[in-house]
Amino acid sequence: MGQWEIRRMRREELDQVVQWAQAEGWNPGMHDAGTYYAVDPEGFLLGVLDGQPIGAISAVRHTPHFGFVGFYLVVPTHRGKSFGLKLWHAAMARLAETVSGLDGVLARERDYAQSGYVKHWQNIRYEGRCLSAMDEPIVGSVRRMGAADLPEVMALDSRVFPAQRQTFLRGWLEQPGSVSLGLYEEGAWQGFGVIRPARHGVRIGPLQAPDGRRAQVLVQALMATQAPGTPVQIDVPDANSAAVQLAERLGMRQVFQTVRMYRGTPLAVDLSQLFGVASFELG
Repeated sequence: MGQWEIRRMRREELDQVVQWAQAEGWNPGMHDAGTYYAVDPEGFLLGVLDGQPIGAISAVRHTPHFGFVGFYLVVPTHRGKSFGLKLWHAAMARLAETVSGLDGVLARERDYAQSGYVKHWQNIRYEGRCLSAMDEPIVGSVRRMGAADLPEVMALDSRVFPAQRQTFLRGWLEQPGSVSLGLYEEGAWQGFGVIRPARHGVRIGPLQAPDGRRAQVLVQALMATQAPGTPVQIDVPDANSAAVQLAERLGMRQVFQTVRMYRGTPLAVDLSQLFGVASFELG
């Protein structure tokens, strides 16, 4: 083996790692990298062999007590040579004192379990086409949301995600080309969703609502902001049967699955309100 090191990733190097993710078919958002990196720049690790980047992993801390693992990649020509395992151990060391989660490919579930991760549910990526019309009658008022609405967005997000992630959500709401919509009813925000441009079409996530009807209002309003027929993807937790039914009711098809796992005990969330996961990389 040549000269090997694991070091902190520079911001521009994350763009290269996102290209690796695209080659794997993960369909990252067009502007996700900047949002991710701002959360925890120390949490992005790069594996370098003889001066050339060949692998990566992120071990991002949303808070001092909760982290998330993502971007676990080694370029194909260097797989099976223990580089990935070395990156994994570096990530585990960084998150040793925290509860942490990940969204892993199904084939690696047993490997992650050996490091103490426990399955909580599976995510199903559904793909369809954006609709131009609203089939579900509007309940309440669908309104644009932005950085000024961050406190309200954080309150809604806390129902479905086990940590405060203020930096992530602020960046998510401000991403170029993204649209954030909230549902306001009976004097209160009831749910919200974000649609953003990806390498292939657009992606919806997060999508949070108290029930399937309100989730459908939001998802169709988000789709209606895009050109009709644009490919759209949403990552649905199978533990929420109403979310699965919504995706299938909209004529979407399954294209990919991951398993959500946690090491340690995360704060309780209400999965019945989670209709779309924000990101496989940061949760």
